[in-house]
Amino acid sequence: SNQKRSQKLPDPDKLTDGTNPSYEEWKYKLEARFRQNDDHFKKKIRHQGRSLSLSYILFEKSTKRTIYVSDALEHMDSIYCNPNEALDARDKLRTMKLTPAKKFIKFRAEFTCLAYKSLLPSSQWIDEFHYRMYASLKIIMVPWAKNPNISFKEY
Repeated sequence: SNQKRSQKLPDPDKLTDGTNPSYEEWKYKLEARFRQNDDHFKKKIRHQGRSLSLSYILFEKSTKRTIYVSDALEHMDSIYCNPNEALDARDKLRTMKLTPAKKFIKFRAEFTCLAYKSLLPSSQWIDEFHYRMYASLKIIMVPWAKNPNISFKEY
């Protein structure tokens, strides 16, 4: 057929130890490529070959050969994903404090990442963030913290 295919996205970097790139980053890029370039793969099994060729370690740590991409990624999730990620993030979140010496933008980014990973309901983000501010900033931010029409992004 003469149907034009999607623009081919580049393969993500090869996954070696799950730190550079991180497994999450690698998986996100791989899945994005499969979604964007689905028309480049005639059969689902071709996804598997591609994903496995991008990982050196899957067969080293695997006790069985997988058939589908979803199986391969599920197996890799069991190797690379921290089952205590939400608890670990919650612990880090509880110890965070914004001080006048800390950069606000960096603190907010770290808070957002940990709040997301800890599965903290977004309805609680403003209260939790406000609690972690230093006293003089808390006083200034009270009107926004108490306003139910303000989103975390606006806050």
